[in-house]
Amino acid sequence: MASSDIWVKELEKCASDQTSELILNPQSKESMPDFLLSLPKKKDLSLEEIQKKLEAAEERHKPQTWKS
Repeated sequence: MASSDIWVKELEKCASDQTSELILNPQSKESMPDFLLSLPKKKDLSLEEIQKKLEAAEERHKPQTWKS
């Protein structure tokens, strides 16, 4: 962040306190990291893959019986 992106605005000045507001400029696209600009593409799941995931989730949520 460059120093021109930040400035301080003084709000109040008292004998014991000083209040100020830190103001930031909006981030430009040039300063954004590449990983934020390009999101990973979502893989299209087949009906079979969705069914397998659903069955696995149902299996995980079944009550477990303890064997001695």
